[in-house]
Amino acid sequence: MLFTVLGFATQISLVFDLLSHFRVQYALVQLIGLIWMLRTLKKPTVMALFMATLIALFINLSLVWQYASPTGFAKRQSGSVQLQLLQINVLVFNQNYDKVLSMIQQSDADIVSVQEVDYLWDEALEQSAVLKKYPYQVRHLRAGNLLLSKIPLASAKIVSFPEDKLGKAIYRKEGGFILARFTLKGRPVSLMNLHPPVPVGPKYINSYLQYLSLLAAEKPSLAPTVILLGDLNTTPWSFFYKQYLQELGLKDAKAHHYMPTWPTFMPLFYLPIDHVFVSSNVQTLHQQTGSFNGSDHLPVLVELQIP
Repeated sequence: MLFTVLGFATQISLVFDLLSHFRVQYALVQLIGLIWMLRTLKKPTVMALFMATLIALFINLSLVWQYASPTGFAKRQSGSVQLQLLQINVLVFNQNYDKVLSMIQQSDADIVSVQEVDYLWDEALEQSAVLKKYPYQVRHLRAGNLLLSKIPLASAKIVSFPEDKLGKAIYRKEGGFILARFTLKGRPVSLMNLHPPVPVGPKYINSYLQYLSLLAAEKPSLAPTVILLGDLNTTPWSFFYKQYLQELGLKDAKAHHYMPTWPTFMPLFYLPIDHVFVSSNVQTLHQQTGSFNGSDHLPVLVELQIP
């Protein structure tokens, strides 16, 4: 119950934001607690605790429902442009190269956004047939990011800041993200692929805020249609999640149901931290998570429509 309340205390300190992510888990524990307390409900102290837990359960369920309730997929419209995207964090220690690369091939996505790519992953990619399908590539291996595209890119750049702003990482030597621009049947689109650090502790919280500042600084140069995707290390109940949407004027492309993606090795703690954010004019035709491929993240496949 205390964690339920402290998850809202980000105005006091962003350290409390860590407690905002586990709304589903809080609700499950609270439901079990309510059932257990039914046995001794006649005691005044138990009754008080029961009511407080019931209120906390209602708060968590309402927050989960706001995100998990389906809004429905859009219908295909003639004259509109469709775009298939694949978002995947491969996990830098994952050695299932063939399985992951085969999944990318079979997805047949127009654009693939990848995180935690090191030089070993890049070497495996070079030796595969994937690059024949995706001739347009943007690598930012010092940040672990990779963008693969079937669609010609009008421009692409790395927006980065030095290591001392990010903090030490095993494979990431600098922070930043990929910003690419392309055209779909005359419609200009800006796409960003990023993987900010886990905002745990003041140092990494500051690093995360740096990412948001970099994104905000690029806003004036973005196309009318914007797509932002990646392992964002944040959930829909977090301060940082809301900042993405507010700062860039985007919406979550999720239109179906609750879609947790991490950690695959601990399903009880599943959280939705891999996201696709889009401009208000973009519609979602389909969305799903992919199968386990050795990573601690599930891939996310989404088909978008630009009217």
